Formats: sequence, structure tokens, C-alpha cells
Amino acid sequence: MEPRPFIHTFERLGEILREARALKQLTVNEVAALAETTELVVTELEAGRPRAEIPATVRILSVLGVEARSIPTYPQWAFDESGAIRQDVEPPTTRKDTEDESFI
Repeated sequence: MEPRPFIHTFERLGEILREARALKQLTVNEVAALAETTELVVTELEAGRPRAEIPATVRILSVLGVEARSIPTYPQWAFDESGAIRQDVEPPTTRKDTEDESFI
């Protein structure tokens, strides 16, 4: 089974959205209409520009069939050039894994 790509930058999110739209053979206008948002929002997300419109982003992900779920936060250096997590990197700990009150 091929690993699912992590979305750790806005640029990567844009790549994934463009690829998903192409696979579904939808235009920007069609995605915008189905997600009840504007073409500008879709275009800017696909271009990797940060957007504060989380509800529209979630609707676009849904229209394109892109699964969004919470993953542990890794530092930028933990990723290789392809965007995959490097093999030598341990998963970050979560609050329930530690008693250290300074952990955020």
C-alpha cells in the first residue's frame, strides 16, 4: 500500500488539491460551485497561498475526496526532499505521553 502524503505546507496542500481536481476532471469553477465558495479561494489554495477560510477549505477537500485528519506535528527538518518523513525520525510525543508540563 502506498503511503498517503502528509500536508505539511500550503504548497503541498495546493499540489494535492490540483492533483485531486485533475483526477476527478473538474474545473476550478466546478469545484468552487460544488464547495459553495469562489473560484478565487480554490485558485489561491491550489497556488499554495495560505487562506483563513477553513470551512471553505474543508468543503473543497471533501468535494475532491481528499481525507484530512490530524497527524502529529513534525518539525520541518523531519521531512526529506519528497515531503516524506525521514526514516530516522521518531514520532513526536503527545501530552498524554509525558508528564512534562512545559510540553505544548
